[in-house]
Amino acid sequence: MTDIDKALAYTLVNEGGYSDNPADHGGKTRYGITQATLSRWLQRPASVNEIKTLSKETARAIYQGYYWHPLGCDQLKSQAIATCLFDIGVVRGISVPPKYAQLVCNQHGFNLVVDGQLGPKSMNALDSIDPTKFIIDYAAMVKKGFESIVARNLSQKVFLKGWTNRANRLLTLVAN
Repeated sequence: MTDIDKALAYTLVNEGGYSDNPADHGGKTRYGITQATLSRWLQRPASVNEIKTLSKETARAIYQGYYWHPLGCDQLKSQAIATCLFDIGVVRGISVPPKYAQLVCNQHGFNLVVDGQLGPKSMNALDSIDPTKFIIDYAAMVKKGFESIVARNLSQKVFLKGWTNRANRLLTLVAN
């Protein structure tokens, strides 16, 4: 059984505390939660102070409701694979990890439709694939995805080193 708290501890190392980088399309964030996401969670506009003082407990609840469960991480057998999907879902949005996962599974002999929906066939593939092979190929795909963002929008180059480090850090999950 996978554990959101293990995945969250991993992701919070990447996300850090409060940030307000003008080049970041997410705007003001804390623990990787944007002001817009907090507003959606609160069902009203969140103030700058509310994002600055966001608790880890509220961030966890948001991540569980908006990322962990929608990505199906709670249904996966491999903690490492669940953490990969969750972490990249946080930085790229929840539509990206399922597509990457399906593409990686297909590289290893599965025949999945790459539709971004982790249905029963995709979930079975993720539970069947060797986690080490998955993580190595997933990390490479994540890195290429970040490079593609920068190629399309040079203003995002300021984030490339951090994004590359984040993609490479996924490889540390191989041992887990």
